[in-house]
Amino acid sequence: MGIFRNSQDKEFQKSVKQIDGYLKKLDSSISPLSETNKSVATTSLSYANIRTEVIVIKPQGQTTSDLIFSAALVSLPKTNLLPLFRQLLVWNNLQTDVAHLSIDDKQGVIFMVLRRPISGLDYLEFKNNIDKISAVTLNVLFKLKQQFGV
Repeated sequence: MGIFRNSQDKEFQKSVKQIDGYLKKLDSSISPLSETNKSVATTSLSYANIRTEVIVIKPQGQTTSDLIFSAALVSLPKTNLLPLFRQLLVWNNLQTDVAHLSIDDKQGVIFMVLRRPISGLDYLEFKNNIDKISAVTLNVLFKLKQQFGV
């Protein structure tokens, strides 16, 4: 299996294997995680019509790995940014549950992101997190289109 060829970190390997098992249980057609470097592995899934990147990462200096779900929402509009940013902050505070909104300035894209340590994560919470990020993403997409036409 190519995922472990470069990685020497047993905890990271264990985390990748755990999340791959959860992904397979969720939907056997989802591609397994693919290692992009020695401490990051990714794949994507489509759930509730939302394309979500699934990332296992072990940040430098951290002893455990994290799971990240990241769904691209929309490209940043060219105008009316201040009201948009204000609204994103309000939603981050009140309506995104365990997920949060973020902006990738380099890509010019708004994302919905959920990050959680893998330690103690069971399949039910994994699936619940996918449900949450998908539902919140759909809700925010609807509101962005409605309020800002993006």
